[in-house]
Amino acid sequence: MNAEVEELTEKCKEQQAIIEDLQTKIDNMNVCACCGRAVTEQPLQLSEDVKKAYFKAMLVQKPFTKEYTLFDGCLKVVLEMPSKDILIAQKKAIASIDNILNTQAITDIMLLSCLVSATLVDEDADEETVIYEADKDSRIALLETPEESIESLMMKCDYAVLTAIRETLTMFGKLLNAITNVGLDKNFYEGAGLR
Repeated sequence: MNAEVEELTEKCKEQQAIIEDLQTKIDNMNVCACCGRAVTEQPLQLSEDVKKAYFKAMLVQKPFTKEYTLFDGCLKVVLEMPSKDILIAQKKAIASIDNILNTQAITDIMLLSCLVSATLVDEDADEETVIYEADKDSRIALLETPEESIESLMMKCDYAVLTAIRETLTMFGKLLNAITNVGLDKNFYEGAGLR
């Protein structure tokens, strides 16, 4: 009988350890400031420089732009927050997709909406080769035929570069989400003299 009690006591301790571990995870869970739902990733911490660059872009009514350097400086990608006109073209392009579950097509449309330029850099030869460049009007035109536009970009770079450019869009999206959360940070606005 003592062996059974000891066995049950041991199982109880194991279950208690599991419960304590779950409680710790719950206590340390990240919660979305907007909706209160649990999020799996830590929110992106913005530097003061990025916050100020975004705020400055708002003040001068220009789109927020971010340059990413990849492959140890061999690829520069510039992304820009889409303007209202681009968002309208983006919405039309997404509506034209035959299969709305085609996430790659949607991602490509988002990429065409935000991608300003992609440049290959050869530091040894001190050369830069622009493989893609599009101003606001060009991006609106590209969104009229997104499949052909992406195919054109694919013809200018290899799979690794295209994948890196697409992943940069993901990073930019996280950055824009973090910027949105700045709106919930009253200290930023007070520091900027808005409150």
